[in-house]
Amino acid sequence: PSGPGRYTESPLPASQRRLAYRLIRSTQVVVPATIQMPVDWGAVERARAPLKEERRVAQPSQFLLFCWCIAQAAREHPKFRSSLPNEATLRQYAHLNMGIAVARPGDELVQARVDQADTLRLSDFTRAAQQSIERARDGEDQATDTIQIVVTNMAATGALIGIPVVVPRAVATIFIGTPFDEAAPLPGGGVGFVRRAMMVMTFDHRLANGIGAAAFMNAI
Repeated sequence: PSGPGRYTESPLPASQRRLAYRLIRSTQVVVPATIQMPVDWGAVERARAPLKEERRVAQPSQFLLFCWCIAQAAREHPKFRSSLPNEATLRQYAHLNMGIAVARPGDELVQARVDQADTLRLSDFTRAAQQSIERARDGEDQATDTIQIVVTNMAATGALIGIPVVVPRAVATIFIGTPFDEAAPLPGGGVGFVRRAMMVMTFDHRLANGIGAAAFMNAI
């Protein structure tokens, strides 16, 4: 049609309908709470630097190194490898199944998955994550009800802070933003710059509380 109100209509893609269903479920059952905390991203960069010199089949990116740290922290924080199958039952998993948000062309969003991520050495975690991410980029959405934490990486977009959404039955979604330089006091006096990134975690308040969530983020 012509005129100032012209428009076209088309069916919402199936992948977006699936995501919309999960997000609607989130608004129905999750009680969200959000905590923001700065990360010393310089430590991530320094930890990765020697790994780049090694002849590894699977080279961890800075983001995957950060994800591995999340998995290691979950070993001592069992609430963040748990879910609520119903309002009266806490289901605590022996190990962490991690979801990784993957963007596809057309602003499509799917999940890769790394099972028992907290049991894997860095090299094995990197290999498993890279393989899962490639399958996700090819269109395989690996989201399941057994994922407890989802990680979303916005470092390449220029976004510093975002408020992630928890998709049940996950207990938390962790956002990491674009690293930036921040002025800070130097140990010997004066002011210098340190590399930071903002970590933002939204968690299900039915399952965890603020002190426990902050302790988990500090462990990461």
